[in-house]
Amino acid sequence: AGSIVGCDYDSVNNSLYVVSAGGSIWKNNGLVTNSWTLVNDNYIFRNNFIKIINRNSGGTRIITQINEQVSYSDDGGATFTPSALTFPVAWSVNGVKQIVHVKGSTTVYLLCYMWDEVSWSARVVLYRSTNDGASFSRIYTFNHGSEALVKMMMPYNTNEVYVLDAKSSAGNLQFFQLSGTSLILINSVAQPQTITSDLQ
Repeated sequence: AGSIVGCDYDSVNNSLYVVSAGGSIWKNNGLVTNSWTLVNDNYIFRNNFIKIINRNSGGTRIITQINEQVSYSDDGGATFTPSALTFPVAWSVNGVKQIVHVKGSTTVYLLCYMWDEVSWSARVVLYRSTNDGASFSRIYTFNHGSEALVKMMMPYNTNEVYVLDAKSSAGNLQFFQLSGTSLILINSVAQPQTITSDLQ
């Protein structure tokens, strides 16, 4: 028995990929009980995210994080290639908190927690890829580093990406839509008293 810290479902191939607490990637083909195959334990896959992308150009891409480096695999997880995303301050605790792939496209968004070289403080940052995660560009930096108070989501059966921010505007809960490289404010409402604990 063991713990799982991240998972994603490949709906095209009916396979489940998981990251174990020990930092290895495992796969279950066909969602068969107690039928797991070790995909890769040559690296320590840190953080809690793994994303499976069925590419328009064909094949399946796995995106995850090895140490401080976002990386991808096009051979089922046997080998990984570092993406062209470099956090500005390498010695800090940098990591991906959430990942969203816009279905039917090559667009991937990352919500990251990192040390910002401009403000010289922790910040929550959005990155965008237009090549299925091979490279990323920084598109937005929030004015705070409260990682638990920013959430990114794509509602089921849609291609619309939203961001909820409970910190940037004091006393307000801000709701944004992501469109390309733009973060568009849709609504801002007074925060319920329980919002901080609910988001965490």
